[in-house]
This record gives sequence, structure tokens and C-alpha cells, in this order.
Amino acid sequence: KNEERVVDGEAEILAPRKQQTVDLTVLPEITFG
Repeated sequence: KNEERVVDGEAEILAPRKQQTVDLTVLPEITFG
């Protein structure tokens, strides 16, 4: 069960990071565009 908890924790951490990377790639196009 501990392994499952670790996977869930990683999923919660990685998901926001992916959203941030997408925002960083999209925002410059909007600000400079």
C-alpha cells in the first residue's frame, strides 16, 4: 500500500508541473504577441 501512496503522491506533484510548463510556453506567445 505504501507504493501505491507514493505513486499517487508523484501523480499529484507531476500534474501541476506539467500545467506550469504548458503555461510558460503559452504565456510568452500571448505577452509578446
